[in-house]
Amino acid sequence: MKKKVIVLGAVVVSVGLMALLVFVLFWGEGHAQTEDVLIPVTVTVPHNGTIQRSLYYSGTLKPETTITVMSKVVGRIEKLYVKMGDKVHRGQILLRIEQEVAALQVDQAYSAWKAAEAQYRKVRSGPRKEEIENMRALVLQARKDFSTAEEAYLRAERLFDSGAVAKVQFEEAERSYSAARTQLENAERTLKLMEQGATREELTMAEENAEALKAQYELAKLQFSYTIIEAPMDGIVADILVDQGNLVGQTTPILVIVKDNPIIIEVPVPEKHYNEIVINRNSIIAYLDSGSGENTNSFQGTLSNVSAVIDPRSRTFAVEITVDNSRGVLRPGMYVNVELVVEHYTDALLLPRSAVLHYDGTDHVFLIQEQSNPVAVLKQIEVGISDDSIVQILAGLNGTEKVISQGNAFLEDGQAVRIIDN
Repeated sequence: MKKKVIVLGAVVVSVGLMALLVFVLFWGEGHAQTEDVLIPVTVTVPHNGTIQRSLYYSGTLKPETTITVMSKVVGRIEKLYVKMGDKVHRGQILLRIEQEVAALQVDQAYSAWKAAEAQYRKVRSGPRKEEIENMRALVLQARKDFSTAEEAYLRAERLFDSGAVAKVQFEEAERSYSAARTQLENAERTLKLMEQGATREELTMAEENAEALKAQYELAKLQFSYTIIEAPMDGIVADILVDQGNLVGQTTPILVIVKDNPIIIEVPVPEKHYNEIVINRNSIIAYLDSGSGENTNSFQGTLSNVSAVIDPRSRTFAVEITVDNSRGVLRPGMYVNVELVVEHYTDALLLPRSAVLHYDGTDHVFLIQEQSNPVAVLKQIEVGISDDSIVQILAGLNGTEKVISQGNAFLEDGQAVRIIDN
């Protein structure tokens, strides 16, 4: 009997403890609901500001222009006036090739030209009066000589026919007669030409001969000028390929000059960005980080060329960016990081990224609707570009709304909230 009383007492105690526990639990839950039934949220207002979308890739610097200097004449290098790394200006003397042979050719060509000019002037002006008088006297003398030779020939012929002279004497008289006749004919012909003057054809021939020899002289001067090699542009001597004293020809590379201001960055960009790069090419701004400790924004470039083809091996296309390098900090061959600003807006309507929620393929925000207690109201919006912290709002807001930026993850449309300070 005593045992039953003890058991019954234990049961009563257990039931009492359970009732107490249930009371405590339900009291605590009701008390908590009273305190925390309103969801705490943080509120912000859209603001206008700057936002941009960028692509980040790496590229290699290369000179805008590279020229390999070669000689136009064959010769030995007498003097090099520059060394590797020197800055040079257009027209600056780089080297000199031996000049003795070229100088001699200039002198010879000049003499030949002047002689041809003198001959042309003589032909054009005709013989002097004294020369004609002298030629007339020579003609008279030739006629006398011919008459004397003719008489001697006829006498020798008669004597030879009669057997009075030997054949040798007759033949000698015959040769003298023939020579006198030829001399007379030549003198008369020359006198006639001198009296008539040069023909148009002779004048033309003499003039053209003088012009041809003048061209030979100009060519010789040009060849001589090639012994002095000047810089074809402003730039830097990147490499010297021969030594002083070496023999060079017309196809021998001598030195390399590069123009590195402006300098070019060649960046391989994945093909997925091809269309947007082409569409925005005129507005894209590039910022360069050379890793040299310089301020990145101090190196700003513009997109100057977009490759028309995609590399099938790397699935990239080449983008060239032109950068001012007047300070000379950047060097061809450097590997650099590049930020390509594809889109940039200076007066965009912005919200924190945390304020925007994505439901069923569309973007939304929760707005605060003021009542006895603030209420969260779901609002569909249209967004633009974004970065790590902010989002551009294209439509759905006018900039005056109170937007929940924190505490919105599990809210429902129309749910009461409690606004807390940021």
